[in-house]
Amino acid sequence: EIGSGLVGSEMCIRDSCINCKNAQCIKGCPVAIDIPKFIHEVKEELWKQSVQTIIESTQQGCNTLKVQLMDDYQSMGTVTLNLREIASGQREELELLMDNYAQIENGISLYLQDGVCIPSGSVIDEKAEAVLLDTDRGNGIIDPHISSVTGVNVFDLFMGVTLKDGVRGYLVKEYEVDCIVDSFTLSFYNNAGFSYVVNQKGDVLIRSPHPNSNKTVQNLFDMLPETQNSRESLDQFARSLQSSYTGWATFNYQGEATVFCYTPLKLQSDWYLISIIPQSVVNAQTNEILMRSFTLIGCILLGIALLLVFYLRYANRTNRKLKNQAVYISRLYLSLIHISEPT
Repeated sequence: EIGSGLVGSEMCIRDSCINCKNAQCIKGCPVAIDIPKFIHEVKEELWKQSVQTIIESTQQGCNTLKVQLMDDYQSMGTVTLNLREIASGQREELELLMDNYAQIENGISLYLQDGVCIPSGSVIDEKAEAVLLDTDRGNGIIDPHISSVTGVNVFDLFMGVTLKDGVRGYLVKEYEVDCIVDSFTLSFYNNAGFSYVVNQKGDVLIRSPHPNSNKTVQNLFDMLPETQNSRESLDQFARSLQSSYTGWATFNYQGEATVFCYTPLKLQSDWYLISIIPQSVVNAQTNEILMRSFTLIGCILLGIALLLVFYLRYANRTNRKLKNQAVYISRLYLSLIHISEPT
């Protein structure tokens, strides 16, 4: 195969070599190595390493978002401890506390069960409120949605709190998707790959700004038609998402074999970060590494051969010199014997 970034004149490892039925190279090898089998095993190992690199990069992107959200969770936890010491009727104290916190963290509000939103001047996002009224979780993430206040695509962290007089409420921190998406969506191999954030059902929550990202599809599985992919593989992929596994799968996407690497965010959510990259790009990377490895091996063998040639020439020259010296000494010895004989 000739991958992107390689020109036709460069040597490459072809499938015809790996599947060769009459491997003359084995006969020519001094130690009779099964070269096609060796190349296949090396290529397979490099493929696994390339995919593992994508998985690790995906996890790093996921960890970037996770660390940011965990830091905000901790800050919100500190604020809720202070809120528990204040009653709902102490509005000035509540306003002061939330104003001070808002100077540190943007987009933070306190939603109370009576419909009040603190600090004053802030407005409750109706879609976020609807989720909070329907949940029994103490904290978590509200999926991306269009804010009823700003009309911007946002998602929220929330943490439940009970005030001193028993009034329930939620501390809510809002994030604009467009402002945070670049920090954890990824691009691979010269911008050939990209990422989505989905939930366990495959619903697309956050889209990458990458040009190859589908801007209209609502669910990841809508991108993978059964006519081009096996039902068994799709079901296994769905089960992996439901089980919060980390891994990879290969599917036919837009008429091309494509690698999907996935890792869960967790943090009281069912979010996944999924990286998508054409298999041909991974193959090209694998082939390039393989070619460089064999080029290096070839250079090493050539160096050894040159050293061997140099050594043999030196040994030959030294051997001739020693033979000449031996002949000279032998003749000199015979001359001395002849002179020392009595006349």
